[in-house]
Amino acid sequence: MNFFNLGSQEAPPLQAKDGVSVVLSKAGTSGASSAVSSLAAKTPATYESSNANANNSAASNFDFSWYAGPDPIALLLESYTLSLVTAPLVVVETLQETQIHAASSTGADSELDAYESLGSTLLRTRPQRPRSHFTTFLHSALFQATTPVLEEALNDAFDVFDDTHPATALAANVVVAAILSPLELIRTRLIVQAANNKRYFGPFHAGAAIHSTESGPNGFSPLYYSSTIYPTILCKALSSILSSLSKSIITHDLGLHPEYNPILYTSAVLVFMAAEVFVVTPFELARKRLQLQSLRPVGSRKAGEATVPFPTLVQVSVKRYDGVFDVIRRVITEEAAPYSSSNSASNKSLNVDEFDAADPYGFSSSKKASTGDWQDLYTSPTRNARSGNGYGNNNSESNKKGWFAKSWGGLRSLYRGYWTRYSIRVTEFAFEGLRDAGDNAWDI
Repeated sequence: MNFFNLGSQEAPPLQAKDGVSVVLSKAGTSGASSAVSSLAAKTPATYESSNANANNSAASNFDFSWYAGPDPIALLLESYTLSLVTAPLVVVETLQETQIHAASSTGADSELDAYESLGSTLLRTRPQRPRSHFTTFLHSALFQATTPVLEEALNDAFDVFDDTHPATALAANVVVAAILSPLELIRTRLIVQAANNKRYFGPFHAGAAIHSTESGPNGFSPLYYSSTIYPTILCKALSSILSSLSKSIITHDLGLHPEYNPILYTSAVLVFMAAEVFVVTPFELARKRLQLQSLRPVGSRKAGEATVPFPTLVQVSVKRYDGVFDVIRRVITEEAAPYSSSNSASNKSLNVDEFDAADPYGFSSSKKASTGDWQDLYTSPTRNARSGNGYGNNNSESNKKGWFAKSWGGLRSLYRGYWTRYSIRVTEFAFEGLRDAGDNAWDI
């Protein structure tokens, strides 16, 4: 009697390990059973050896079978190298976005003067500053290691059979970014703190200091207060949505592939990346400024408590922000160069007392008296003459032009760190290309 065609001539031979084979031909069931029994009796050592090897192999592969992320050694090497390469760009970007536009100690004849020579300040203070690249390395390594694991868990939980699904990828990115947001807060404060009067001495000390000095009465860690978590969720959600959308357009709508259209594919990625950075930059600026503020809740703040609880390298706002959109609104309305009359009360965002409180550089009283308004420090008289909006020109047409120019200048202030952030993203894209190459450059 044939069983699953084992007795037919067309059936292939049964293969055993170590080259042992048994052919069940036209023999009946009893013949097949006797053949198998005799084979097992003759070669017991062969089966025991193969079973032992299989068990040892399974035991050796069990430790990391659950891990769905990249190779750990390659991940650490890539993250550390990337953090070293982008460290100067991260410092410049953070200082550009946290410094208020009213921080120049001299008349600004160009847009670069409004940054108060950030390049020279960076070169002057960099050897004395804590090296924030280690915090960037920790954040990058942890983010890349945990995001694939969480995404795989979400795919299994919701029976998603695709390797990458936009919904689970978005959820994983947002959750991991929220969990790791204290590292970004710590990095921002390490960069912005004054070099000659340090409050924080590394990421771990900064985390402990923030927890001990800025906790509320409920004892919950201030590193996870809503004032810093919500902006992080907003920024990461926007970035992830735009990134997924751009990949879908490039791959499906444009039909570009990195292997078949490398030049067009790279060009399209860079264009969509520029659009993504353009949308996200104002929210990133707002997030960094909120990270500088004291995290202590309203009910536990003391009278006269400083908005920023540590000395800063650049001049920051002394007026407390109430959220992301409040930061954006105030940057547009308060941090534009003066194009209209200086004696118009509606154009004065800050009074002299607030300017004095935010002036760590000791402006002379005669200079402030001669200008009349702190914003006039940003525009030289020659520039006012060129713009056609001289002091005391109060006609309606000039005021309309001045309002438009001031609003445009405020919008430009939101994008101070645009090119620096775009350079960081291009560098990250280059490292992703090395990672996705056929021969992984980071494998050891």
